[in-house]
Amino acid sequence: MKTTINNPDWSTLPDHLLAMIGKLLHARVEALRFRAVCHSFRTSLPLLQPSTLNIPDPFDSNNQLSLTRSTVYAIEPLHEISSTPLETSTWFVKVSELSSGSVRVEDIFYRFTDQNLSEMLPKSLNLLDYRLKEITTAYGLLQYPIFQKIVVSLDEFEIMTLFSGGKLGVYRKGDEEWTYIDFSVDGIFFEDIVYHMEKFYVLGSKGLTITVDSKSLDISQVAAPVPTANGFNKYLIKSLEDLFFVDKSEFDNCLEKGGSKSYPIHLNVLKLDEEKREWIRVTNSLDLKDSVVL
Repeated sequence: MKTTINNPDWSTLPDHLLAMIGKLLHARVEALRFRAVCHSFRTSLPLLQPSTLNIPDPFDSNNQLSLTRSTVYAIEPLHEISSTPLETSTWFVKVSELSSGSVRVEDIFYRFTDQNLSEMLPKSLNLLDYRLKEITTAYGLLQYPIFQKIVVSLDEFEIMTLFSGGKLGVYRKGDEEWTYIDFSVDGIFFEDIVYHMEKFYVLGSKGLTITVDSKSLDISQVAAPVPTANGFNKYLIKSLEDLFFVDKSEFDNCLEKGGSKSYPIHLNVLKLDEEKREWIRVTNSLDLKDSVVL
């Protein structure tokens, strides 16, 4: 290949620079693009395979569980982005990596549309023709529906699980069994968990929020309950360096259309102020920084 200023020969980059670049690629799609450049790029960054780590079953000591990972991507055709940026088609898909090495593609809006996802997507995806953006990643443990939610710290491979009924468990790589978190406060049960800024955050009913140190299992309260948090569903949402508390409730007035009834949804959004140790209601859309919550 003839090398010019406008057309450099990237394949000649030294190995130590390729290794430094590879360490900065956290999203799987970024690693795939990097490896697709040429042979030297591909050999400098091994492609991580789905986890085969054996995790003990919390209910059966003779059984092992498999960790699954699902990633939501936004897919946009590059030719539409360049020609009609305001009318660009965007597909949101969830890709689950299976232990066999294959993947399963799902429509994250399948509950709200009658159209089959396979009818909307192209037969194949060439990453040179499409822009893929990783939106979020979620984890799961197969076999039991009792796992309400699972969050993972990949640095030390630590797992926190919210069981149905509000029970909390932690598994750390090398442990022989799960450790359960006891936080005994009258009338408080766990509603959601998230891994944010290298800490596990746990949301209790009424907005009481704690952090759990995965190594010492020490518990610290970071926000007091919110008296007005009376919704039927509560969520922790991380966005960049901020953490939000979404309290979801229904309006009392019923809407009728075409013989069917529906109840409008109200979302009360609060932002965590750890210095003040409280949730602050979001009244300015600028606080959300153009975020979209899925």
